[in-house]
Amino acid sequence: MPLGLPFHLDQPSAALLFLTFLQLVGAPSELFNVLLALLWIMIALQRLNRSFSSLSRKDAPSQQTNSVYHTAQSEFDDGEPSADDHHKSRPVTTATLQVSLDGPYLDTVTRMLQDLSPQYILEYCGWRVTDRDYLRFAKARNGRLKDALKLIKEHVEFRRTYGPIENMRPHEDFPHALASKAWKFAGVTRCGHPFAVFKAKNIVPKDIHGGLTEYIKYLAYNLDSLGKTADSIPGSDGKLVVLIDLEGWSVSRNADMSFARQFIRLAQDEFPERLYAGILVNCPFVFTAFWRVMKPCLDSQTKEKIDILGADFHDTLVSRFLDKEQLEAEYGGTHRPYPDTVEHTMTFL
Repeated sequence: MPLGLPFHLDQPSAALLFLTFLQLVGAPSELFNVLLALLWIMIALQRLNRSFSSLSRKDAPSQQTNSVYHTAQSEFDDGEPSADDHHKSRPVTTATLQVSLDGPYLDTVTRMLQDLSPQYILEYCGWRVTDRDYLRFAKARNGRLKDALKLIKEHVEFRRTYGPIENMRPHEDFPHALASKAWKFAGVTRCGHPFAVFKAKNIVPKDIHGGLTEYIKYLAYNLDSLGKTADSIPGSDGKLVVLIDLEGWSVSRNADMSFARQFIRLAQDEFPERLYAGILVNCPFVFTAFWRVMKPCLDSQTKEKIDILGADFHDTLVSRFLDKEQLEAEYGGTHRPYPDTVEHTMTFL
């Protein structure tokens, strides 16, 4: 329903704008919490409606969705394995593991390798999976085999849907999202974690010609590249430190529920156990309401890794993560600005 505003807002974003207004005028917290719950119900109903709409289509191929919130139907469906699936169950010994595994995860990773071999994954979606990848998915589900297999199978489907991430050509596959220059690799922390900066104000979902699909590819490519950078650093645990700079972020221009949910989903479920710390800086006051809406989407492990530092963050970055010589001057260091190109990240591999 049109709201008569000089910019377009979907219903959840309009409701979020109203919640922000209530915060500004000091509305009672009880009223705010009730309206927040109603907003979540609105989002749930909207997603449910989309699911029913997709199921009602007669064209079978069109029922498959590009959303990472739905698991595509594939050879991974439960059932008896076919003759073509014999390579999935080839025996794998612990001697094939090239990383040091913690006791609780050794059995889980070994059984994951037996059920879903690297060769099968490579042939199915083009992903050159490593033993460290199996370990990350096992850790993300606390060693529970069934849950870990479900998570990695969904990720394999994600890579099949969007194409081999390793072979993506940024200037062809997501040119409009690439032009936003929202991501950049900006050094290495004292603990050997790649340090990435994400400029939230540069993401304007409604202005991208390629739509949400381009942003998903853009985010996936950067997370995958940064992850490979982490794995290539001697002694690294394969994790990242991500600084999300919210300077200039606004509800009307940048707040998009679909994009925010995809961002969280990618970080948590498609690239699990990659985040060492997420730092939100330069947060405007209106971001508080948006954060309260999106925070329930985070699992407990991710919540513990998020720090909101506001505008007074420079000393914290230096004391906890980077030497001033590694940190850009914009964030309290002495380093010149890092290149804001995806190719810059790849030079460290």
